[in-house]
Amino acid sequence: RGQAEWIQSGSKALLLWKSIEEWATLVYSFIQDSGQTGSIVTVYELFYDSANSQTVFYNIPESLWRRIMSRLEEEGKAILF
Repeated sequence: RGQAEWIQSGSKALLLWKSIEEWATLVYSFIQDSGQTGSIVTVYELFYDSANSQTVFYNIPESLWRRIMSRLEEEGKAILF
């Protein structure tokens, strides 16, 4: 079962194989498991650094990581600045 979210005023859709909630859980679990909870981690380090190339979210598109991080912000688990 896939997921989709409309983007750009409903003219395009972002197709997902995991919901944003599932992605957010995966990212937050990674942060916890790697001992980075409460640390400052850049978006680059998290999603694009080759040290994290084994993660399912490595090298994901910006449109997806923005939604994931927004969800984590809503849950009080991340702050973007």
